Amino acid sequence: MSRVTSHQRPKRVDVSSGYFIQTALLVSLSTVLMLAAGTYWITQQAEATLDAQERENRNSLAIGLGLAVTESLALNDQGAIEARLILALSNQNLQEAVVTDRLGNVLAFVQATEKGPQPVFNQRTLSPLPPAGMTAQEEKAGELAYRRWQSIEAGIPLGWLRISTTDERNRTSVATLGQQILVLAILMAAAMLTAFGLILRRAYRVISANEFTLRQRNLLLQDAADTDALTQLANRPALMRALQGCIVHNQPTGSGFAVCFMDLDGFKPINDTHGHEIGDKVLKAVAQRIKSTARQGDFVARLGGDEFVLLVDNIDNASELGPVFSRLIRTISEPIGVGDLVVSVGLSIGASIFPRDGISAEMLLAHADQAMYHAKKAGGRQSALWEGNVQLDQTEP
Repeated sequence: MSRVTSHQRPKRVDVSSGYFIQTALLVSLSTVLMLAAGTYWITQQAEATLDAQERENRNSLAIGLGLAVTESLALNDQGAIEARLILALSNQNLQEAVVTDRLGNVLAFVQATEKGPQPVFNQRTLSPLPPAGMTAQEEKAGELAYRRWQSIEAGIPLGWLRISTTDERNRTSVATLGQQILVLAILMAAAMLTAFGLILRRAYRVISANEFTLRQRNLLLQDAADTDALTQLANRPALMRALQGCIVHNQPTGSGFAVCFMDLDGFKPINDTHGHEIGDKVLKAVAQRIKSTARQGDFVARLGGDEFVLLVDNIDNASELGPVFSRLIRTISEPIGVGDLVVSVGLSIGASIFPRDGISAEMLLAHADQAMYHAKKAGGRQSALWEGNVQLDQTEP
């Protein structure tokens, strides 16, 4: 084996340096090309992902908003419908929202303007409506705009919700981001991977922030769908879920809870004499009194009109309800000031107890309702418990 002499070493170093430079240039060029290709692919994937997210968000938004206006549409409360639509247009991607009856007659129409959401009054009808039997339909209304129809139903078709959305802001963000990544990929080869990682993180934050914002707004719409618009108490659908949850929670142990059905005494004359505006203020005041009087952890809901329901948990026997009923009747009977007026209402309460008086939500609610009517027929301002076919009065002491 020949020995390497001193004059041979520089030549080997030169060859190694050349190979290193060539390899470095090749790797750098390959990195630039791969990064450019990867950037283009990621931009396309981001747009595809954004498309899918936007479709899902539009679907969730339409379903949530449809649920939010169902009760108001069933009650033909156009003011409440318009208020829900104005709240929904806080979503900057939502350009307009319309609620119609089954025939396409406009009940509420709100558009986004520079001054914020504004009602539209010159649009009387919308056509064409989606085909009969269809519950949802989406159509493209422009390059970055979409129009979606959502059927509003409550056992039977009530009408239609139409929303118009735009993806312009998200599209601009993605396009700008792609350009920045391509420029940095060309000009910053030495810091290619670092720059790419930072920008990709920024892309993730932009998309995640938009998704988080839309998710939060959808949650707000869902909360609105479970809330009575006038009193801000839970509504009937939320009550039925809570009641079913109590049954599921207490059934394994046999623990008891009470369903208290409450109806105001003397409320109709206030409505007839002073008008619905005064009546609504009285209902708000009553709702707050019931909520403040109920025990911590109890569930309060408004069924509609002047009917309320209170779920009282951890009840071992009927005698525990006496103090609860007394506080409620006494508190509600106190005079209510509405502007310059002072009015008074009473409270009739009927209660059923799980599992003694029923093991289903419908049965418990029906028995409590019957007991309440017994208390009202007996003169009102008192309470009654369901006991088989007999309701026992529990008059306030």
